[in-house]
Amino acid sequence: MSAPTPPLPPDEDRSSVLFGTAVGLLIPAGIMIILRTGVRAFMTKNMSWDDWLMIISMPFVMGGEIISIVSTRYGMGRHIFYLSPEDMVMALKLNTIAQPFNVLGLFFVKASIVALLIRLKCKTLYKAILYTTLAFLLTITIVGVVIAFAQCQPFEKNWFVQMPGTCWSRDVFTNALYILQAITIATDVCYIVIPIFMLWNVQMAKATKLGVLGVIGLGFISMVCSIVAIPFVHQLAKSVDITWEVVDLAAIKIGEANVAIIVGCMPPMQPVFKKINQRFFKQKTVTGNSYEERLARLKLKPGEYEILSGKSKNSKNSKNSKNDIDSYNHTFASDTTKRDPSIDGHEMYLLENGTAPAGRAHE
Repeated sequence: MSAPTPPLPPDEDRSSVLFGTAVGLLIPAGIMIILRTGVRAFMTKNMSWDDWLMIISMPFVMGGEIISIVSTRYGMGRHIFYLSPEDMVMALKLNTIAQPFNVLGLFFVKASIVALLIRLKCKTLYKAILYTTLAFLLTITIVGVVIAFAQCQPFEKNWFVQMPGTCWSRDVFTNALYILQAITIATDVCYIVIPIFMLWNVQMAKATKLGVLGVIGLGFISMVCSIVAIPFVHQLAKSVDITWEVVDLAAIKIGEANVAIIVGCMPPMQPVFKKINQRFFKQKTVTGNSYEERLARLKLKPGEYEILSGKSKNSKNSKNSKNDIDSYNHTFASDTTKRDPSIDGHEMYLLENGTAPAGRAHE
């Protein structure tokens, strides 16, 4: 007697995971690339091949995500057992077409990061390692595209499951994905370690350090995504419920590509962040104690502060002024009412004795 057929899982829908990840990250990633291009083209006027590689990545990343979004309309995110034959064919077809877009998009993003590191004039040894990792990335990208197009013959058998033809063994597919993930993790480790050595051994400008830190962050995020994806790769390779199992892996890869774009675009945008910082966070205040800040609070010109404070050698009343000021510092320290807390007894003496110009008085 044959074993009873296991019951079907509930008809659940996880398409919102794929849809939300794609839409939620695609918009900020696109904005960051536009801003980066604007900064490099019009502000710093130093467009380089790392910028062009990032620009090239966007059509592939965007194309893969749009295809994934459309696939949710045909049941991607639901169990394949509940899809109509027409929806199942369309969902599998869109999933197959999206794969080379995603693989190529992530390659160009990482290639842009490698180009940025090489552009920082790192040591010859580091450059050799970076070029080697780039060659590995190119190799696994080509292998990934070949797998996407050659795993089933004819190609249409990827979505017309009942069509006569052949597909690679699931073991071949699984082993290939494991190898690709291992190489990806190894290259990500390089993108963490090399920038750390660059920061440790080389004196760099602040903007350059920010760029290197961005690369370290990107390498760490990418490595985490690659490690987290491994169990989902295993589950997908062993399952026939592709429209359900692919959601987690697709969401992770979409997140990896878009976060890589966002983080990778931040270092070149340092001039924008600097202007924002100067505009909103570095305005003059009345709380500083430096020589220039005291002049600004009292509205004095250079030289007048020394004369009024009794520090000038040419001031006849320097000794008396100094004693009076010390008295103000002693008695005024405990009086915190009706005054600007940034003004000490020294400055209060100048204000109350009329030695400072009019227009500035305590409340």
